[in-house]
Amino acid sequence: MTGVVGIWALAGATAGTSLGVTLQLTGQHTTGAASLGIGCLAGFAVLGAIAYKVERGWAEGRPEVLDGRGRSSRPLHGALYGLPLVLALPAVLWLMVVGSVGTQSIIPAITFGVAALGMAWAGLRLWSTHRLTRALESLELGHEEDAISALRVLQASALTSRKTRTVAKLNLGTLALQHGRLDDAASWLIGIDDGQAGAHARVGLALVRALQGESEQARFLVAQAMSGRAARAVQGQADAVRILIVLAEEGEPGALEFGERLLGQSSSGLHQALVGALRQRRGQQESAHELLMSPGAAAILQSGLAAKIPLLQGL
Repeated sequence: MTGVVGIWALAGATAGTSLGVTLQLTGQHTTGAASLGIGCLAGFAVLGAIAYKVERGWAEGRPEVLDGRGRSSRPLHGALYGLPLVLALPAVLWLMVVGSVGTQSIIPAITFGVAALGMAWAGLRLWSTHRLTRALESLELGHEEDAISALRVLQASALTSRKTRTVAKLNLGTLALQHGRLDDAASWLIGIDDGQAGAHARVGLALVRALQGESEQARFLVAQAMSGRAARAVQGQADAVRILIVLAEEGEPGALEFGERLLGQSSSGLHQALVGALRQRRGQQESAHELLMSPGAAAILQSGLAAKIPLLQGL
């Protein structure tokens, strides 16, 4: 809330100062810049707080998406930041003119001109972040084609931030993996190295390599993903890939023992599906059925990814 109120207050102060300077230059008010600037700052701060409360109420009707820390949340609507920027930009441009006229100097024009460029650039980045959020919400609502189209545009645009492009590529790679398009998934995930996104990308790429029979490369990628600060966030997915590696190197008994040892409430759907399938192979029908019917495992079995895993084919 503090950030929203702050940017609204700054926009109000800018607009009020612009109007006040104009009144002073025309002789209609002697202290217009100071009084109007402070008054608009306070008024817009109140408006920002109200806008925040209203937006949080509306947000209850939107789906949750994963934030940068892997937690589900409903991000603030871009308009909360975009509207004050739109209101402040004309004021800054006007201050560039009246400031230079009032002081008979080019310095205000340069100062406020740079500020206006910075605001315009921030607005473009804010717009791209807003579009990314809407694309992720579309995914949650099941509008996959619309989301993919938006994500492809975002990852290719030079006007979007590096973080936005990274998140777009990661989601495109994850979607390709869910549909069983291994080469397509790898093309999106390769090159994502930063922070938590990099850890998720390495685990996804490790899954691709494991399914392509490259166990050594898969093991290396899992080790890389688990060596950073984001290890906990990708633990569940990494464990599932490790089961596939053990399955390829030691066979079903070793993979089942390994998977059972790591199985827990935080295990991924793929982990549950693999252990369930291995239990079924060992004749443990009842416990296998219970695990395979869990929401996470069921989602994996209904995806294109299951068709790429011989153990899961036919389930």
